[in-house]
Amino acid sequence: MHIQFQLCGLCILGLLIVFYKSHKNLKLYKEKLFFFVLCMITVSLIGDVASLFAIRYQLWLTPWFVKAVCKTYLVCLVCGSWSTLIYILADLLPQNKHKKIGVPMILLIILESALILLTPICIYDQADQVYTYGPSVMVNYLFNVVHIISILTVTYVFRKKLNPRRRFSITLWMLIWIVAAGIQFMNNELLLVGFASALGVLILFTVIENPESNLDRRLGCFNSYALNEYLIEMYETGKDFSLLEISLDNLKAFEERGIDTNEIMKKLVSLCKKDVLLFKNIQLSLVLTSPDKESLTASAEAVMNEFSDSDIFLESATLTLIPHANSFGNPDELFRFLAFVQNECIDKRGTLIHATDALISKFRDQYLIEQEIRDALAEDRAELFLQPIYSNNERCFTSAEALMRIRKRDNELLSPGLFIPIAEKNGQIVELGERS
Repeated sequence: MHIQFQLCGLCILGLLIVFYKSHKNLKLYKEKLFFFVLCMITVSLIGDVASLFAIRYQLWLTPWFVKAVCKTYLVCLVCGSWSTLIYILADLLPQNKHKKIGVPMILLIILESALILLTPICIYDQADQVYTYGPSVMVNYLFNVVHIISILTVTYVFRKKLNPRRRFSITLWMLIWIVAAGIQFMNNELLLVGFASALGVLILFTVIENPESNLDRRLGCFNSYALNEYLIEMYETGKDFSLLEISLDNLKAFEERGIDTNEIMKKLVSLCKKDVLLFKNIQLSLVLTSPDKESLTASAEAVMNEFSDSDIFLESATLTLIPHANSFGNPDELFRFLAFVQNECIDKRGTLIHATDALISKFRDQYLIEQEIRDALAEDRAELFLQPIYSNNERCFTSAEALMRIRKRDNELLSPGLFIPIAEKNGQIVELGERS
């Protein structure tokens, strides 16, 4: 009885489970699905070993028990490929839609499992060769082939929507699985399918599901990639949450005074409350999230009290508290608002800026005008008007003032008092000037 491959696979999966659970994670939906796949493959491999022992020591066991153990392993094996299909679909569907397909997918695996359990199975045990064959095994192979083909088809057809790293790791895993299954089908002595499953999960873990890939190693908090994944899930589910951004804008001033910004960031992290999720965003920015704003307010107050005597911090730090961050439509709109606050509230640096309804409304009005300017430039709706200048001395028109106007899609002119200040602030005035 050769179980070296199975034992190696179990060692790999055991280490992955210990490593995965020993690191902090965001407990996102996709992370839970990966852990579900990891557990299913582990159970499948345990079932593989259990079936081999049951066959080898069948003289001490009842025949129905031995066959039950062998069929249970086949059910676990098909559940492993089924769980992988569930996992890859989560990258294509919003969480609420993915959960809706859960019921039919569960009914499907129940039906497949029932067919495996109800069909006959045969056992071969001669010398060192131990394996199962017969209708039950063929049904298992059929369902696994269907699952693998479905996974590869989904991965190819929707390749542009899938995370590139997840697409690569899943494709590689399926190819390894196919090769291992082919070898085992041709040579029953080589029990490679279970080990191939463990190897596939290891690839998936290494490429995309390693918890350390979501961490900023210098600060020990979550990084910007984790922040993006977290926000995507929060907006997909519509959950209410509060958000605080602490951003340091004047990097050059810190460098000129010889202040180590890494030490500043580490100090900021240490001041944040432990019951909040903390992310290191791009540049010198920390983002804190919590189900309620009290913990975020306390963190902001701790930061302001700590740096109350630091002029450079008060001149550079923008602290923005958004009590209901789900009021924005998506992460992009949220980050645009945070950038807007940094530019709009320069005089309030060093204090806690609350995202009031009025401030959010002003941001959205400005964004609509910015979008109107972009659309007008793209659609050639930026028009030049010449206003004649009359000279009383010469009693004639001597020159003209060039005035840029934007015509909206409804043929109305956008008031220059609305778009010119915004265009001057964001740099669009340069492109408008080039059209004159």
